[in-house]
Formats: sequence, C-alpha cells, structure tokens
Amino acid sequence: MGLFTRSDKAETELAKAIAKRGSPAEATILSMRETGETRADGAARQVEFELSFTTAEGAPVRVVARQFMNDITLTGLAPGEPASILYDRDAPTRVIVQQSPKYVFVRNPNMAFDGKPVIAVLAAEAERRGLTND
Repeated sequence: MGLFTRSDKAETELAKAIAKRGSPAEATILSMRETGETRADGAARQVEFELSFTTAEGAPVRVVARQFMNDITLTGLAPGEPASILYDRDAPTRVIVQQSPKYVFVRNPNMAFDGKPVIAVLAAEAERRGLTND
C-alpha cells in the first residue's frame, strides 16, 4: 500500500507521521504513471510510482505508492532514475516520494518575469554556482 490513497485527513496525518519519524532512503523508480486525478485546480497531479529500495536494516522493499505532486517536484523523476524517499520504519511499504536527488530547489532569480518563486536546478550546477535556498 502506498501513501495518499486514503481520505484527505488520514492522508495528511500519515504524511506528517512519516515526515516526523520516517527513514530516508534512495529508491529506484521502476515505473511511474499519472492516474488522471488532480488537486488544486490541476496544479497537483496524482502519480503512481513503482519503487524499489533497501531499508537501513538491509531489507529489500518493492512498493507501489500514489501521491499528488506538482511539476517542480516531478523534475528529474522518471523510470530508471533515483528518487529520494522517506519510509515508515514500522511499515516500510508506506512511503513519501520527495524528489530527485539530482536536483535542488532554489529561489528563482527571474521570478518577476516568469512568476515561479522556486525552480529546480541540477544539484551539481547549483553547487558549482553557489546557489542556495537562502
């Protein structure tokens, strides 16, 4: 069972709990597809991920998880690519897909022109240019 397939209230509580007590891991995206469900006037789309990762204890996990994501958090996520996740230590098949570890989110210096307050930048490029979230 993946995260974000329950009612909004239960979903929010579970997400908060995993964010607080979850263990970080890097998963491999085996497959992903949009389900067609949206929120926030289409700004967030539900994506179904099939993921494979290893827990901190060395146990292999394969899970299908659905959650709502916007365009910026989807940057760099694709089949065969890594994904930064948090998983529930008590139930490792409950996961939150966070983002691609290859990208960081920084304040957009061109916000006045394109309206996006945050942009995704390749982590190596951000480091080379000294970009931060500050």
